[in-house]
Amino acid sequence: MFSVNLKNEKTGYYHINPIGLMRSRYEIIPYMFIGILAVILRFWDLGYRSVGYDESLHLFYAYQLFQGLGYEHTPVTHGPFQFHGIALLHFLFGDTEYTSRMLSAIFGSMVVLMPYFLRDKLGSYGSVITSALLAFSPTMLFYSRYARNDMIMVFWTFAIIVCFWRYLDCGKSRYLYMTSIFLSLAFATKETTFIVLAIVGSYLLITSSTDWIPWILRKRVFINEGSFNKCNDEAYRYSENRGFYYGSLPRKKTLKNFSRSGIFMILLFSLSVPQMSAAISLIQIGTFPIPVLSTLLQFTRDFLYESGIILANTSAPEGYPSGQIIFDIYDTQVTKGLIIALMLVATLIWFSAAFGTAWNKMVWIKCALLFYSIWIVFYTTIFTNISGIGSGIWQSLGYWLVQQDVNRGDQPWYYYLVISPVYELLPFVLSIIAITYYFFKGTKFTRFLAFWCFMTFVLYSMAGEKMPWLLVNIALPMILVSGKFLGDIASNLRWEQVRKQGGLWLIPLSWLFLYLLYRMLIITSYGKSFGDLLQIFITTFVFCLVIGLSLRVLNRASAANPFGLVVLSFAFVLVLFGARSAIITSFDDHVEPNEMIVYAQTSQRVPIMIGKIQSILDYSKENNKEFHVIVDKDVYWGLSWYLRAFENIRYEDFSYIEVSQDGWPIQSPESSVLILSEYNENNLFARLGNYDEGERFNYLWWPPEEYKPCKENQKDSCVTPGKAIKNMATSEKWKELFRYMIHRETEAEFLHHDAILYTGMGDKE
Repeated sequence: MFSVNLKNEKTGYYHINPIGLMRSRYEIIPYMFIGILAVILRFWDLGYRSVGYDESLHLFYAYQLFQGLGYEHTPVTHGPFQFHGIALLHFLFGDTEYTSRMLSAIFGSMVVLMPYFLRDKLGSYGSVITSALLAFSPTMLFYSRYARNDMIMVFWTFAIIVCFWRYLDCGKSRYLYMTSIFLSLAFATKETTFIVLAIVGSYLLITSSTDWIPWILRKRVFINEGSFNKCNDEAYRYSENRGFYYGSLPRKKTLKNFSRSGIFMILLFSLSVPQMSAAISLIQIGTFPIPVLSTLLQFTRDFLYESGIILANTSAPEGYPSGQIIFDIYDTQVTKGLIIALMLVATLIWFSAAFGTAWNKMVWIKCALLFYSIWIVFYTTIFTNISGIGSGIWQSLGYWLVQQDVNRGDQPWYYYLVISPVYELLPFVLSIIAITYYFFKGTKFTRFLAFWCFMTFVLYSMAGEKMPWLLVNIALPMILVSGKFLGDIASNLRWEQVRKQGGLWLIPLSWLFLYLLYRMLIITSYGKSFGDLLQIFITTFVFCLVIGLSLRVLNRASAANPFGLVVLSFAFVLVLFGARSAIITSFDDHVEPNEMIVYAQTSQRVPIMIGKIQSILDYSKENNKEFHVIVDKDVYWGLSWYLRAFENIRYEDFSYIEVSQDGWPIQSPESSVLILSEYNENNLFARLGNYDEGERFNYLWWPPEEYKPCKENQKDSCVTPGKAIKNMATSEKWKELFRYMIHRETEAEFLHHDAILYTGMGDKE
């Protein structure tokens, strides 16, 4: 950010500028301080919370890999990177809840420091503010302490964005190589990479239109070679016809002379297009709102089905190309759909190689080698699962496309409009203001941030599956554009002039304004007593007085443009509010699931029940008794991590019980311990005489979802302007909102799934 070298014009040597060097050293201090706080928050007591449903799946497969039982990629649990990383941590530090979440904590901590690499774009203030917002973001903190791949994806996304802007600034090939590595790791992590590519790719498609449009039309254009050969340098040439001139003569546009934006688009497109092969399955599972296209699509779909071709299977294995079997090769059935998939993938790989080498043969080959070597290592689990190449390049996208109509979570279209202000209030509000401002008065970088933020929110809102952990992908651009906006305000504020003209009084006045506004919004008593009327009068009077004093201070210090100080004061309060929310969400041991961000979470009772099973096992060993466990499949996956070390364990599907002619189950389960889902309790109730009465416990819970008023038809209009205005004018609604925002108190009932632990009568201590 600061120049540390000065060139002596006489000697031609570079000398160190001690002042610039000193400023650069001091600049790192706030990042170090924020980074240390971020690490403490992310690693402190990391294993205290019970393992969630999705965590249990991820940790169990990683544990199996650690135990040497191998791993096979399946798109149901997303990419293989997380499993390899957690397995490595198990190998190094042991298989505990703490070590299992270390991978997310590591990446979550690194994300906090990433704004440092964009400080020349975000600004000195903006980059530090952005790091602080990332460190204390409730969403970022919680999912940095949760064994999912979402924080890993946030890091890869951020890294690609950094490389993109570094390459635009200087055009160094090393940033293309780094992008290839990060893109490969992103594909090996999660399918949301396609959404990242859609956003960045659409931006590049717009900004590089002066490249690809003349290239397609084969038009001759003036090309400034210096814009893509050297950093901020122009080629100075001599021609007999034109004399001395910059740039070059008009000539045909080729891939070799694309601008840096165009080159970055070529790289992303050429490396990613084979990964998009399964997009052709939209022919069979997609729809078009245009009647003519819909008719054509239906005709094509009928033709494919009649021909025995299925491009993406909707049943297990989901996303796999299947259909009519042509022949068998060992254990693999070669179907018509598989043949088409292989042909399409091979064609796209050839096309991407031809396209990339036409731009720059050596650079593209190096990028491709980096991309595919990393990708193949992870998807084949270091060459032990060759079929992972097929599942990774086709099923990853195929499964994701098939799942769109499933609408997992059954969330409405406005889900992120509900949950974003609860956990990211400051970035949510500021991003709306910043996007509007930068659209009219922005630079190339700020307009990109605005575009990234807006498109991310739209695309994730359009996606069929809406879950709280996906909020981290939306929060990242919101935090960046908000940090940049606050940084611009802080850097443009004339601090000394504001101080001299008394503008600093705006800080306490702004805080008092927010408090009084809160008090006025929650006033619910209207003249029930003299004290009530006096309270309303005093609050209103002081509120008006604060507004009057603030306007007077603003007028006196108008030359210093002090309004930015008001915005910063509001932001400071909301940052503290967000930090408090982050601490409560990530560290409080809630008895009930009152956090919307905590979804499908096993209760704290689960580890206690596992401890009881362990005590029964210890008792059985001491008394030389056999010990075995039967687990209902309806509760198996959420408990798979906790049950990983138990031997003699069997899983039964008690939702379907074979019964005799008199209606009783033919065979009753016999085991030391039986874990049964509440949904199947009645199926076995008459055959549990060899067990104790059982102990019911909360196995899994979800937060209240009262914001989903139209559960029968999600396409109905659930939120109308009339309802919104009515709620805004009701103090009871404001009080209810603040009660949840501040104290997480709600009268809505949470959703839960119980299980029952039965102990064999002869095995109970």
